[in-house]
Amino acid sequence: MRENVFEFYKDESRMTVTLSQGRYISRFKELAEKHPEEVDYIINEDGTLFGHMPVSFLRLNPPHSLSDEEKLRRAENLRKIRESRNE
Repeated sequence: MRENVFEFYKDESRMTVTLSQGRYISRFKELAEKHPEEVDYIINEDGTLFGHMPVSFLRLNPPHSLSDEEKLRRAENLRKIRESRNE
């Protein structure tokens, strides 16, 4: 089972993190490189990550929901950018 856990108590400034999915482990390592004084971790024998970070680093963002018109507009913009690179 691939379990990811972010655990913290109300009004605490730091959280405990346990991660088993590669994409989250990679992102956590990036945070530790950029903020070594605030983020620390170890990699367990089974490859999972156990660490600590500020609660303020946690963000819950829903995926973007674009209208059909916005999707078409973005697709057209991307097509133009790709065409200009090939010229």
